[in-house]
Amino acid sequence: MKDHSTQHTERRGVAFVQDAVHSAEWIFREHKEVDHGIDAHMESIVDDRVSGRLIALQIKSGPNFFQEEVENGFVFRGDQDHLNYWLEHSLPVLLLLVDLTNRKIHWVQVTPQAITSTGKGWKIIVPKTKVLNSDALKELAQIAINLRISRPFSILQLDDISHSEAKRYSAHIQLNSDYPKDYIKSLASEITKQISLETWQKHPQFEPHFKGRPADVVWLYMCRTVDDSKQANWLCRTQWISPALSENSRPMQLKDEKPGEIAFEWPDTRHSMEEFALSHELTKSQAVTVISKTINEIDTHLNRHRRDIEAFINAPNPKHSCIDGLRVAACEAHELYLRSGNSKLPPFELADLMTALSSVIASYDNAFMLFNEPLDSDKNTKRAAILTRQALQMYDQDLTLFREEARRRNINT
Repeated sequence: MKDHSTQHTERRGVAFVQDAVHSAEWIFREHKEVDHGIDAHMESIVDDRVSGRLIALQIKSGPNFFQEEVENGFVFRGDQDHLNYWLEHSLPVLLLLVDLTNRKIHWVQVTPQAITSTGKGWKIIVPKTKVLNSDALKELAQIAINLRISRPFSILQLDDISHSEAKRYSAHIQLNSDYPKDYIKSLASEITKQISLETWQKHPQFEPHFKGRPADVVWLYMCRTVDDSKQANWLCRTQWISPALSENSRPMQLKDEKPGEIAFEWPDTRHSMEEFALSHELTKSQAVTVISKTINEIDTHLNRHRRDIEAFINAPNPKHSCIDGLRVAACEAHELYLRSGNSKLPPFELADLMTALSSVIASYDNAFMLFNEPLDSDKNTKRAAILTRQALQMYDQDLTLFREEARRRNINT
């Protein structure tokens, strides 16, 4: 596990890169949850519109990455798995070395020509002359245009939405060309299998619980562009449920879905969805108001009932005096959860913050939902206590990530 100092340096580096990218009037999207060797994407703006031309970024921060210096740059050495991933990536990949002391970002594009084998491993020179600033924009724009379609799809986002009864993943997939429906189905099968073997868990306490176990549910949302993904303008969505998953833990099935097979849904309203999304987008001030009001309502409600929840966790039994009050609180929590699903879309710059808020809302609802179930036996109440404790831990973690994202956006909540 990384120590606090290392994590702090990494966060400062990412924030510095984000500021530099925004100053260049490009879009920056950080990957907070999955680390396979890509920390973020940057996307160019052409004629005041997002272009769909992306560059993948691997960000390394701190003095350790500048210790091996040569005349023309800095030597970076890495592991073979990361190198293979970068070279096979469908997007151009930049390696960024962030010099926090001198406030410079040195970069190099990872290509086979730039790599030197050392016998036991490999190295790449990050030139001193290549600095991420306004002078680099023309070259970066050209790199973004030269998309390497070594794979027919890109995983834009992977979310872990597991609970204690089921290991579940949801992924946003960008198709890198226009493909016929049969080929899209074959890709969905390949991607679903790949994601079902994922081992990453958003909440560390689930890692030993699901160790070595494939996913129980995988959802894919497939689109043609990044904008389509943002506006929920899907080409199709899929759902796969493991036949081994118990009936009580299964999500609602799609039409004609069969256990163990991938079900497809092909919206026939794709362009009308785009128009709907554009007409239902909040302004920045409206979005900030909605976000602040929601998080304050959650804070107030959960803090009011947290003592009762913890009292139940510490002494679970079917006749606990807190249960009736917590059933009422659970209805209030779920009502807020349902209301949040009907909110309008935030502006693009606040999309990450709204995603973080959605995680808080889901964890908040999870902390109460078991009080709506029968708690008429010692077995049920002990199970409820364990799962509620986990949900509270998830809530605290999600709230911390939300606060961090809000601070980065200079938004007081």
